[in-house]
Amino acid sequence: EVSLAILRERNKSYAISDKVKVYRIKSGRFKILSRIANLRRAIKDSGAGTLIPFLPLISLYTIIAATGLGRKYIMSERGDPNISIFAKNFSMKDRVGVLLMRRLQLYRVAHRMVFQTTDARDYYCRSIREKSVMIPNPLDCSRLPVCCEGERGKQIIAAGRFSEEKNF
Repeated sequence: EVSLAILRERNKSYAISDKVKVYRIKSGRFKILSRIANLRRAIKDSGAGTLIPFLPLISLYTIIAATGLGRKYIMSERGDPNISIFAKNFSMKDRVGVLLMRRLQLYRVAHRMVFQTTDARDYYCRSIREKSVMIPNPLDCSRLPVCCEGERGKQIIAAGRFSEEKNF
């Protein structure tokens, strides 16, 4: 059984299977506290044994909401932790979440950590690295052409948003 807690108060962005139980977490007068309290109710109601929050601030909310409930956590580091949180592309919420999760070492409560790169994994202490899993790169590097051989043309070789973490 799969449950999904949605903390955004927007319409859904993706189609969700009818087999998934969806909890829309509402905010009350005290936005953060009511979100955490409603998330805790959803966690209890779902009976989920493992929680998989995304993004640092949501991970923080989840840790607080599930404290004392005996749940396991699978957390992820989706960006490059070596990039300063004061980079232009970080919102204030992102900065707070990253600061608290990384600086207070709250990722240590995770039973598993998921990383996209070895550089991101290696940023963290040994105890986190030992319980980490890497997302494999689906690109078959053996099929790539040899770099910079022969005459070069003007071709786009990469695409992505202009940000420090993307090396653009």
